[in-house]
Amino acid sequence: MDWITRTLRDCPKPQAGEVIASCRFFNRAGDFYFTLVILLGLLAVQRFRKSAVLLRMTAAVVCAACITTVVSRGLKVLVGRVRPREMIRRGVEPWYLNGPTLHGDYNSYPSGHSSLAAAGSGPLLVALPWAGIPLTAGAIVIGGSRMVGVYHHPSDVVGGLWLGFMVGCTSGCRLRRTIRRARRLGGRSA
Repeated sequence: MDWITRTLRDCPKPQAGEVIASCRFFNRAGDFYFTLVILLGLLAVQRFRKSAVLLRMTAAVVCAACITTVVSRGLKVLVGRVRPREMIRRGVEPWYLNGPTLHGDYNSYPSGHSSLAAAGSGPLLVALPWAGIPLTAGAIVIGGSRMVGVYHHPSDVVGGLWLGFMVGCTSGCRLRRTIRRARRLGGRSA
């Protein structure tokens, strides 16, 4: 965190403003719009192609996003890790845990934005790597923007990305097996 703060402080002012503006954009995109764009894109393509595979892929993204959100929220409440801004304001250690708590200042671990973005891109990373790789890069950028904005510690972002990718890739593996089975059975349901 100190390196990021020093880098932004030492940047020439216009460059720092651009970095901060782009981080704000990715913070807003990570709220839930990133996964929503993935879902709407899949539904739009499915609408034109009438593909059961794309419909299953949409269901896999929805399932991964829902499971990740529930698990992430549960972990946030149980762990109760202090957010970096509050850590600085209250003068507590970065590993200060106050869980279980519902207070938003103590719901830092794991990063919900990172986990939801990773859960949205995970099924596509497994089932359609050509589409999943750029989306995965977007999920990582969203996680980085959460650190630059001093909303999360680096370990919060890594934990959120790990959680989202594990659930998303599991959902994607299940989807890939379903697609292969449907193709083996003659393509009736693929």
